[in-house]
Parts: sequence; C-alpha cells; structure tokens
Amino acid sequence: MQAAAFEPLLSPDGRHVAYSASGSDGRIVVLPSAGGAAEVVYESKPPTSAEDWSSDGRFLVGHESAKRGLIIPLDKRQPPTVYADLPTGATLDESRFSPDGKWLTYNAADSGRQDVYLVRLPPT
Repeated sequence: MQAAAFEPLLSPDGRHVAYSASGSDGRIVVLPSAGGAAEVVYESKPPTSAEDWSSDGRFLVGHESAKRGLIIPLDKRQPPTVYADLPTGATLDESRFSPDGKWLTYNAADSGRQDVYLVRLPPT
C-alpha cells in the first residue's frame, strides 16, 4: 500500500516541510524543502497527524487517532511527550504552540461540546 501525504507544514525557517503520511500505519515525515532525503521522525500504528512547528523548529505537535496529543522532538534521541490523552469517543485537533514556546493550545470535544485548552510547557 502506498502512503498518502497530507497536512504539510513549513518549518519556521522555511528549510523543511513536515507532513503526515498514512499507509498501514501513521508516520510524521520531515523533508528538506530544497530537496533531499525524507526522515521519519515519528511512527505509530494509529493514524498520526502533525499540526504545528515550535517557533525554534525543534518540535512538532500532533496527535494519534485524534485523541492522544504529542509533542514530538525532531531529535529522535528524545521521546515524545504526551500533553493530552482523551477517552474513547473524544477528539482533539488544532494544536498550536504559542510564539514564545511557553504554551500550547488545542481544541477537544471531550465534555459533549468543543472546548479550547491551554497547557503550560513543558506539560505536567
């Protein structure tokens, strides 16, 4: 099965593009914008989507199956950090870093309505 690429994100410095790739699993891939080899920076079995770059270009924020929010370091020696883990039936999306890198916002439908959440970074 060939992977489909979706939700491209240009890095803050314009030198890379991150995108979500789906196939038999979910992957987040980073590709130099001037061309070159793609690198898988995160891979999981559930569908995975990237949603934003940190302003320093060191992290991506995204989610697995629209319910588990992740901060994904581009340095693969560091593990991802979970910032939200919603119950079955709930969804999260539109995760964004603040320009100063101290906060993260996201939308979640976990209480029967759509709410906006604000998380101090790093999450505790």
